[in-house]
Amino acid sequence: MNFSKLFVIIIFVITINIIDAQNIVNEDYKVLFVGNSLTEYKKNKMPMILKTFLKEKNEHINIDIFAKDGFSLVDHYFSIWKNKRRATSSVPSKGESTLVKMIKNGHYKKVIIQERGNLVLKSYYRNKWFYPIIDSIYTKVNKYNGHLLVFEDIGIDFIPPKQICGSEFYYDSLITDCSAIYTSVKQNYDTLEFIYNQINNKNITLVPIPKIMLEYKKTNSKIQLINKSGHPTVELQYMIAAIFYCELTRNNPISLTYNYKLKEEKAEEIRRMVWSFYSDMSR
Repeated sequence: MNFSKLFVIIIFVITINIIDAQNIVNEDYKVLFVGNSLTEYKKNKMPMILKTFLKEKNEHINIDIFAKDGFSLVDHYFSIWKNKRRATSSVPSKGESTLVKMIKNGHYKKVIIQERGNLVLKSYYRNKWFYPIIDSIYTKVNKYNGHLLVFEDIGIDFIPPKQICGSEFYYDSLITDCSAIYTSVKQNYDTLEFIYNQINNKNITLVPIPKIMLEYKKTNSKIQLINKSGHPTVELQYMIAAIFYCELTRNNPISLTYNYKLKEEKAEEIRRMVWSFYSDMSR
């Protein structure tokens, strides 16, 4: 065999291996979101926005969603879904829950869990339910070299009736100076960050959504992020999608062109703010 033929064969083999490797990466990079209406519900299109971002930049990441309005992590972990509307509580004799089966069979590179707001700040819930469940999920995700991420809404736009902070609903009266509330939210987030960092020193990422929400509110106090029904507004849907674009790709979102229902200037402002936060974190 002469040298030129050997060279062609070597190049062919290398090319096939590269294509196979790319196909493996594309096929294996799967992400599962688990949460409630902050993750997705009929009027929360955050996953659709994120998928559009990924498609625009040709990122080969497949997104699966398992979200039920009002659910906590405990609800998810112990529920067996017969169909989209009906679930029963699981016990050992009835088999594994729907979520556990998804994680075991999905071989996800990343599992992103959204806990219901402020629950992890409660020591009883944290010790009785959260730690054991997170430990169980972490073990299952880590089996396939996956990465576990968690996030929570910790009340920056908490909305009981008749309670307003600036343009927001908060506590019992209209408050024009929201600095005390912002301080409280930051303290809660710092506590949350400490709690997650103490989970057996494992590789679990706390996605800083509340911290980024807080920064956004400081310069956009009249923009609501949670509506009166307790669900994310268009601005927050877009912001969370941009945050997860950064988390999943580590790429700059500023050049993205999809604005969803926002004006171009507002969408770009949110993307720039999110990237500014992430670029500061990486320094």
